[in-house]
Amino acid sequence: LFLVMLLSQRGYAEPLWSGNAPSTPDNYNISFIPEFNITWTNSTENENVTSCNFTLGRPDGTIINYDSISPNPTTPPSLCSINFTQDELGQAGDYNYSWSAKNDTDYWSTSDLWNFTIEKGILPIHLYLDDIEGNRTDGNSYNLYNITDFKVFLNKTGETVFLDSTYPNWTLQNNTSSTSSNMTFNTTNLTIPGLFNLTAYWDGNDNYTNSSKTYYFGVTPYCINNIEFPASGSTYSQGENYSFEIECIGDIKNVSFEWSGTIYTANNTSNLFYYNLTDLSAGTYHYQWHVTDIDNNIFNSTQYTYIVDTIPTSLILACSDSDWSILSGDQVTFSCNANNSVKMRMTIGDFYPIEDTGTSLSSGYVTGLTSNTYIYCTILNSNYSHVGTDWDHWITVMTTGGTTGGTTGGGTATTGKFLIEGLISSLSVEAGKSKSDSFKLSNTLSNNLVDVNISVSRISSSWYRLSKTSISTLKRNVPETITITFNIPEDAEVKDYDVTVTATGRIIGTSSKRTTTKTMKLNVTTPEQEVTLTPTSEELEENVTLATTAQENITANDTVIGATGLAATFEYLKNNVVIIVAIAACLLIFIFRSNITTVFTEAGGIKVPKSIKQKTKAAKPSRFKLLGKYKLDINLRKDREINEKIPEKEPEEIRRPEVLDREIKRDIKELQQIFSQIEKIEKKKKKFDLDNN
Repeated sequence: LFLVMLLSQRGYAEPLWSGNAPSTPDNYNISFIPEFNITWTNSTENENVTSCNFTLGRPDGTIINYDSISPNPTTPPSLCSINFTQDELGQAGDYNYSWSAKNDTDYWSTSDLWNFTIEKGILPIHLYLDDIEGNRTDGNSYNLYNITDFKVFLNKTGETVFLDSTYPNWTLQNNTSSTSSNMTFNTTNLTIPGLFNLTAYWDGNDNYTNSSKTYYFGVTPYCINNIEFPASGSTYSQGENYSFEIECIGDIKNVSFEWSGTIYTANNTSNLFYYNLTDLSAGTYHYQWHVTDIDNNIFNSTQYTYIVDTIPTSLILACSDSDWSILSGDQVTFSCNANNSVKMRMTIGDFYPIEDTGTSLSSGYVTGLTSNTYIYCTILNSNYSHVGTDWDHWITVMTTGGTTGGTTGGGTATTGKFLIEGLISSLSVEAGKSKSDSFKLSNTLSNNLVDVNISVSRISSSWYRLSKTSISTLKRNVPETITITFNIPEDAEVKDYDVTVTATGRIIGTSSKRTTTKTMKLNVTTPEQEVTLTPTSEELEENVTLATTAQENITANDTVIGATGLAATFEYLKNNVVIIVAIAACLLIFIFRSNITTVFTEAGGIKVPKSIKQKTKAAKPSRFKLLGKYKLDINLRKDREINEKIPEKEPEEIRRPEVLDREIKRDIKELQQIFSQIEKIEKKKKKFDLDNN
């Protein structure tokens, strides 16, 4: 029941707010009076508004409240409103506001928070040149020695305004603004003719943006609109006409035209003065106008610069030898080619220069070049200029096996040398063998070399290998080591070969090249043969006593191979009868033992059975092979005398003493093994005797 009674009461339903405020954004204006209105309408029926309150939030953060504003009218729909002057409202910026009101039942309601913006206003500045707000040029210009009256007006007092000018020796002026347009800001005695500007400005404040105003004024006589045809920077053209014009203001008596120190009288057509020139050569010129008025006052214009460009011409120097490398005394021709017909000169070292006009200049046949020579082309006509980098070159003049070099490009010879150093003059290599040697590439030029290539000529490419065939950058005074390895095939012809090593590089930053060569001898020799003598089958059938014969023959031939370990061993056995007797006793004992296989000592490498039998084919004559390694021509025969000496080997066949020494040491080791076996036999014999005893 309470809720029903409450809802039935008038004035408790929320109202609908509507109203208006300044448009947003708006510009600040001192005469602007913003108005804020609000209307309260009940959602069900109109109600009377008895009082309104207004709250305003300003850009500086302050809040202003206006209370007890009486509505008008008081009957529905009720309207509340409030007005402000611009100064009362405050500075330009962002604002917010809201309304609150009560009805005749004392019910209060508050609106939403609304926003609006006031932008900075525009306050123009005014500039007067002797009561004229505008330019004073042409017929309205000042005369020389007039005294001016410059004025500045701003419709707001107390602000700082400035006045500046391009008039010579002008200093920046400033003053406090006044609402009076009759205030004189500056007076000037115009003693210099010409055309100048005058600018008044102020920097604005919180409510207004900055503003400025510029006007021009002339002091006669003065000149404007200097015109050149064709414009400065045009390319030379034979017979071309050139026109120079200027417009002069004031009572002009005459105008003169000064061109590179020479003064000419200018032509006049309605104060348009001009002068024409013809066929100007390529170059840089300076000119100036001199104006005299009827009072003989003289005005000098700015000094102007005028340029006539040369005709770009491509020069290409060519040689009949495309590699620019010849042998001393060779015949060669040079030519200089241009893309324009022009007078050219070609200079070949210390020879006389060659000159001609056209698009091509030839040297004809040139002989007698004995050293590296610098050749270059030049243009003799100053109206043309060469472009590109192919107008000069060094030609390399070589001698067989020599080392030379040359450079191109840029017009400046490069000092220093590019050399192959340390290459061996002669190298011997056996056929079927390999051998290596190293050399250095040295650069003592004033610049680094790039794109360096190394090559070998005059022998098959399969015969050699280079550790480097190219170097990206050969630094100045930093040599590079190159290794060349020769791999000679077994079927190579035995003889001397000439081998030429060549290196070529380009001077960094130019098209200039350097070449260096050097030649060496490659001596291919016959490979050394090793001779091994093998005993015949008849020699293999010799009995053990041949060892003694071999010992005697070795002793007899000691002049050839000297005293060896093997010969000394035989001599030792011959002089020690006790040992021989011991060996014989051991053999007799073994003969009567059927369970023991008698093995003869390995003096000849032959197994001997208990009873003497014919040697079989399976016998291995290792001992005779061993003796054959001494390179002795031993011809053993069954019917020869025991004391017959083995023929001596030809001394020239004993070619490798180190091999003989190695084999002799091995034979001594084998004989030591024989003595060890004999000692074992003697021990067994003693044991056998003890057993029998």
